[in-house]
Amino acid sequence: TVADPAKTKTALRLGDQGEAVKYIQKLLLGKWYKIKIDGVFGSETERMIKSFQLKSGLSADGVVGEKTIEKLRA
Repeated sequence: TVADPAKTKTALRLGDQGEAVKYIQKLLLGKWYKIKIDGVFGSETERMIKSFQLKSGLSADGVVGEKTIEKLRA
């Protein structure tokens, strides 16, 4: 099972690693972003998150919090 970062109530950001980051990357992949599922929140993941946030009307800060998770799941 993949960790669900929304259940842990912590934001994910540049430099984070692990199953929660893989979960975010898989959600991005499901939104047609070409991303490698490696569990590392690097500059490429941050860039894609910012792009997604802009398209979703969110603050494009590159940090994956509750609102970004909600939009990624929609």
